Amino acid sequence: MNINMNSTESNEDLSSFNASTTPTTEDRIQYNFIRCILLVITTILLLTLNPLCLVVLRHVRSIQETTKIFLRSMTIADLSMGLFQALPMTVLAISETEHIGEVFCQVLSFAGEIVLYSPQMSLLLLTVDRYISVVYALRYPSLVTVKRARISVCFGLTQSSIISETKIAVERPMIF
Repeated sequence: MNINMNSTESNEDLSSFNASTTPTTEDRIQYNFIRCILLVITTILLLTLNPLCLVVLRHVRSIQETTKIFLRSMTIADLSMGLFQALPMTVLAISETEHIGEVFCQVLSFAGEIVLYSPQMSLLLLTVDRYISVVYALRYPSLVTVKRARISVCFGLTQSSIISETKIAVERPMIF
């Protein structure tokens, strides 16, 4: 048995493995079809399961009210991600249109940046809430009140708005 590990003495023709070749039309059609299917599934899941989550959070009695506030915030942030990011992307991918109008594009850009950062802020707030409940279990009711939870959620949404507005301003400088 002769095993040759030298890569220069290969019997295969490597001319067909050119990395600079462009994909064929059939490959693009298959890619767009799979992309559309995945976007539709993701959008349907985002737009159906997040409202269901909100209903469940409203009726559950075993979760503390402060934790419910943080979970609602995260659920609403995910729902807005579905409305302002996933749904327009799905519609544009299915219709194979790239032009949606300048005003609508700017609205989606601003809303898209906010909904990009708000789930992260909500998750951070929920993580801090759980950390305080574990580390300071006896002092948790006095440290995390409903009023403080609502204020921190508003602060998190304000921070995500500021971050997104700053990012938009930096990426697109004003023209005088």
